[in-house]
Amino acid sequence: MKRFSVILFIFLLISLNINSIHSSAQLTRFSQGFYTMKDLGLSENIPYSVQNLSPYNRGVVIVMDENQMIQQLLRIQPSSPKYTLTPLKNSFRFIIYGDGVQLAFS
Repeated sequence: MKRFSVILFIFLLISLNINSIHSSAQLTRFSQGFYTMKDLGLSENIPYSVQNLSPYNRGVVIVMDENQMIQQLLRIQPSSPKYTLTPLKNSFRFIIYGDGVQLAFS
């Protein structure tokens, strides 16, 4: 009986480990450049935040509307907390500036 219990326990342990799925969301990092909402994979009227994942480099994010009017400007420190963005529209454009900056939108 003891042998059966040990074999059953090992079988269950192996079978549970085989089917494990790691569902961690992979953040897409964006470096210096010009982007649109579509480039960043963002949708309209959804609250988003931006974070600098670079441990050493500062960055700047400029959010502009279709008339090239600045809607938001953020200076983001290295390894920053998340900063909330203004409500976005599909016509908005983004400028990310900073040498070696790695920004993630979530």
